[in-house]
Amino acid sequence: MSYAIEFSAATADLSGPAATIDALVAAAGAAPAEIDAELRAGLETAGAIADGSFEPRLEAGWEAIADPLVALLLERGPRRGRGWIGRRAAAFLHPLADGRSRLATLALGLFGLILGGARLFAPYAMVTEIGPAGFRVHDSFGRVQHDIRWDEVERFVEVAGNAPLRPGALRLVGWMLHQPTRARTRPFGHKVDGHLPEVYDGFDEVLGLMLRRADAGSSRLEAF
Repeated sequence: MSYAIEFSAATADLSGPAATIDALVAAAGAAPAEIDAELRAGLETAGAIADGSFEPRLEAGWEAIADPLVALLLERGPRRGRGWIGRRAAAFLHPLADGRSRLATLALGLFGLILGGARLFAPYAMVTEIGPAGFRVHDSFGRVQHDIRWDEVERFVEVAGNAPLRPGALRLVGWMLHQPTRARTRPFGHKVDGHLPEVYDGFDEVLGLMLRRADAGSSRLEAF
C-alpha cells in the first residue's frame, strides 16, 4: 500500500490515497507508536506526527473517530462520506478526485460543524484560489463570490469581522479596487469592495500567505 500522505499545518487536514486514509481511520485510538510502522512513517514525513505525538488538532480528531459522541453517514448521490463528533473536535472523511480522500479535523463549534458539512459536498466551500493573475473567493456553498485580478486592487486594508460573542474581533483581509464596485461596503471601518470570509482571521498572516503563494504559482488557500 502507498502511504503518500499530505498534511496541511494550516488546517490540520490529511489527504492521500483512499486506502491509506481508510487505514488511518481504522487505527483511530492507537498511540503513534502502536500503528503500522509504514503508516506512522508516512505521517511523520508529512508532519502529522512529531516527537512521537500527533499534531494537537489532529489528535483531537483522532479521539473523535475512536470514541465519538455522534457518528454520521453523509450521502449525496454517489458521493458518501463519514463524520464523527467528539468531545473536543469533529472529523469528516470525504472522497476527492483520483481515488484520494481527505480527513478534515474541526474544532467544535456550530459554525465549524456547518462548514464541515458544506465542505463534504462542496469541495470549494470557503476556498480561496490564488494564482499569478489574481485570486478567486468561494462562499460556503462553493460558489464564486469574488474573482479579482491583482492589477485591479488599489490596496489591501484590514477589515474587522464578527466572531461568535465577539463583534468586530476578527482581522480580515479586505481590498479596495481602482474602479470601485456598487457593492462597496463599510464593515467596521474602511469602505471596501470585498473581504475574505470570517474563517480567514489574521490580516498580516493571511495577506502574507496570499502574496507568497501568488509568487509561487497557482494554489488553494483553505482555512478549515
